[in-house]
Amino acid sequence: MGAVRCSKHGTNVAGPFCCDHVRKAVYAMATIPYAIYRVDVLDDGDMIVGNMVCEECASKFGLSVDVVVSGEVWGENDRYPYVCPECAQCFKDWSAQG
Repeated sequence: MGAVRCSKHGTNVAGPFCCDHVRKAVYAMATIPYAIYRVDVLDDGDMIVGNMVCEECASKFGLSVDVVVSGEVWGENDRYPYVCPECAQCFKDWSAQG
């Protein structure tokens, strides 16, 4: 499992993949509507990864929570929003706020 470097928690376990809007909301402890979008990273059904994507990005890229995104789409910036792992502790603290 990977690690992330967090200014608040130091280097620790990588948390969920988040779009930039969700990532910024986590650091600001701000509220933002988001959903979990599932990605079949290898397009073989073995590695399904959840991505926390805001409503704005989901709308921009035409995503549906009911459809698993293929790894091919996930890897293309013009078809899927950029996502990166968030600090697991920051995400946990943020999501617990309500």
